[in-house]
Amino acid sequence: MAGDSIFVGDALTLREQLRAAQAGAEAPYAAALAFVAQRARSRAAAEGRPAEEAAQAALRLLHAQRHTYDPRRDPVAWVDSIIGWASRGLARQRMAGAAD
Repeated sequence: MAGDSIFVGDALTLREQLRAAQAGAEAPYAAALAFVAQRARSRAAAEGRPAEEAAQAALRLLHAQRHTYDPRRDPVAWVDSIIGWASRGLARQRMAGAAD
């Protein structure tokens, strides 16, 4: 799968890091979070949005939804969907704030 070829942290794949994180391992979880934060920042910057705000929103959502990760599926697609949901949540917050 696509996620198997992406290496982060200390040579563990994202899939292995997320699986270890679900089992309670802190170091792989921290490495996975670093990968997600950087990916969210890059995506936000490419879209002209505040990068750090996007990263923090993605990390909060990933932490809340980490139990939904299925190791049989592509971890990068799962991460990208988390980032997308976080991005849409920020957009809704901005629109609600503008309406006030």
